[in-house]
Amino acid sequence: MTKKQFVKEAHAICYSLSKKQVRQMEAFARRHGFDIGEPGQRELEQVNAAVVMPIVEEKIEEIGALPAPKGGNGKVGKILESMEHGIHRAEAHPDWLAEPTKAHPDPFTKTIELTAAYGIWICGQA
Repeated sequence: MTKKQFVKEAHAICYSLSKKQVRQMEAFARRHGFDIGEPGQRELEQVNAAVVMPIVEEKIEEIGALPAPKGGNGKVGKILESMEHGIHRAEAHPDWLAEPTKAHPDPFTKTIELTAAYGIWICGQA
């Protein structure tokens, strides 16, 4: 697989999962009686744990199943590792994903940087 093919496939995966995440977030909000447009800290933490983290895990699984482009295995591996690291940090500190600060940035900051640099920016969105 060429890098261009990999980027196209990964982008399609992440786009599809992004749409799935939006649908699941809306359904979660309806079931739990809050407005997804204006959730509070507690609601954000709940939806992140119930919806966002499983979607990121799906991204890891599906992107990891793609054959890495020649010479790109290390970069793809670093992207997947950064996603896994982001999950662990978000699980340990749910408030960091819900309300990131300078002292406690978004656990997926590195993922966002790596995916943008590789051309699959949509995959970095948690």
